[in-house]
Amino acid sequence: MLLHRLSQCSGLGLRSCNSHTFSRAASQGKNGRVWPGLPAVRQWSNVPFLTVPLARAHGKSFAHRGELRQAKRIVVKLGSAVVTRGDECGLALGRLASIVEQVAVLQSQGREMMIVTSGAVAFGKQRLRHEILLSQSVRQALHSGQNALKDMSLPVLEARACAAAGQSGLMALYEAMFTQYSTCTAQILVTNLDFHDDQKRSNLNSTLHELLRMNIVPIINTNDAVVPPPEPNSDLQGVNVISIKDNDSLAARLAVEMRADLLIALSDVEGLYDSPPGTDDAKLLDTFLRL
Repeated sequence: MLLHRLSQCSGLGLRSCNSHTFSRAASQGKNGRVWPGLPAVRQWSNVPFLTVPLARAHGKSFAHRGELRQAKRIVVKLGSAVVTRGDECGLALGRLASIVEQVAVLQSQGREMMIVTSGAVAFGKQRLRHEILLSQSVRQALHSGQNALKDMSLPVLEARACAAAGQSGLMALYEAMFTQYSTCTAQILVTNLDFHDDQKRSNLNSTLHELLRMNIVPIINTNDAVVPPPEPNSDLQGVNVISIKDNDSLAARLAVEMRADLLIALSDVEGLYDSPPGTDDAKLLDTFLRL
């Protein structure tokens, strides 16, 4: 599906697509924020995606889509809209299984694959709602309609609690899916502090490089159960950096830290707009050269 088609476009042996890549571009998530260095999104198999050619060891980006076949280290970011169902309670298993299969295929071709995933909150929300239902008395269960259950459960389902309850299940699902392709996975949970503290940053880089060396797919997520509020876009020395506000910024920061050749972001956003897409005058951009 998604990665198969991208792979064909880049000469990796899989189908054609209409996505464009640029040496400098930008993408935005559902909330209208714009991130530097990402290209416009194009529709593919009902899931918009974007490819981000990053600076390689010699400092040059891929100039043409055909050069994507050279990408060895690839970060794939799965947005909440891709991983979860429409009700944002539970996972889109068929879609997720297809993406896992394609990542495993690329991994088997000798590429170093890393996944930045959302979905822990949605998985945890489903689990906690089920627990709330089971904890009701028989009388409550018989006399409470579905709307009443939702109203009762909303105050309980705080995002951090959902993330804590859902992360283990999300990773177990990934592990079960990748096992079908004899591919090993590892879980990495990070926060801003892991990039701002020199020792933690070094440890994270070392761990990820060792996992890639052993042909293991790291599955990275923000540690939403304990993550502090977003910090300014600077490190402890005041140097401008990509602050980790969500998994979009995490994927961008991780791709830079790991010197990835390519960042693939899967989302439900049609592309890069010149203003928040919810506004009437928002215009979809085909090419974005610089900020």
